[in-house]
Amino acid sequence: MTERKQKALVREISKNVVRSICEKIDSGAIPAEWDGHEFRCLLAVRHHESADVGSIMRDKRSRRYREFANLVLIRNL
Repeated sequence: MTERKQKALVREISKNVVRSICEKIDSGAIPAEWDGHEFRCLLAVRHHESADVGSIMRDKRSRRYREFANLVLIRNL
């Protein structure tokens, strides 16, 4: 995948997470007293949930996941 496509994919995934949280804010579901701490946690949870639908995350014993986890570790990603 080209760098351009990689960046576009990352932006699209993050945009979807942000959009869903903003919809919750607009609907009044998010408590008014929440600040950066809660929103950082919510963003982390939603991004994690978004990643769970990926095939790599479904089977953490798979070769592809092990290779992914290793690269994240050794390249400090």
